[in-house]
Amino acid sequence: MHHFYKTTVLFILISSLLTSMHSSANGDVGKDLMSVFSRAHQGEALRAVAIGGSITQAGKGWIGPWLQEQFPASIVTMRNAGMSATGSTLGIFRLKRDVISVQPDLVLIEFAVNDSSASDDTVIHNLESIVVRLKTLPNPPAIVFVETAAINGSNRVRHEKVA
Repeated sequence: MHHFYKTTVLFILISSLLTSMHSSANGDVGKDLMSVFSRAHQGEALRAVAIGGSITQAGKGWIGPWLQEQFPASIVTMRNAGMSATGSTLGIFRLKRDVISVQPDLVLIEFAVNDSSASDDTVIHNLESIVVRLKTLPNPPAIVFVETAAINGSNRVRHEKVA
């Protein structure tokens, strides 16, 4: 992946996260992520999974090396569970095998482009189902929604509502 693209994606990811943390009326937004980052900073192992469509699959785990660079005292394990042409409808069914089985500390979700043909209600229901399932695990992971776009567009607003 080109350095410019990788840097731009990371900047957007971090900017989106920080913006949502500071603009939210709910003081709990981002605390789970800050807890994961704090533990990794102290040297605890960090297990991360990125689930999504072809954009995630093509990324070849770009977030893994970035996480290792940010937390050099931690052993970072990154799983890329991107699968081309899949949206959140299939993501629900892939969750146990591709995400939960790893017992991740951090889950990155990217389905915006492949969810573009589904209805708003369907996408919101799917994403809420994924989040609830992850947050009800014995050790719930921090969840970050990765915003992506395609030349032919995507409807990220639905993903932002759930995030």
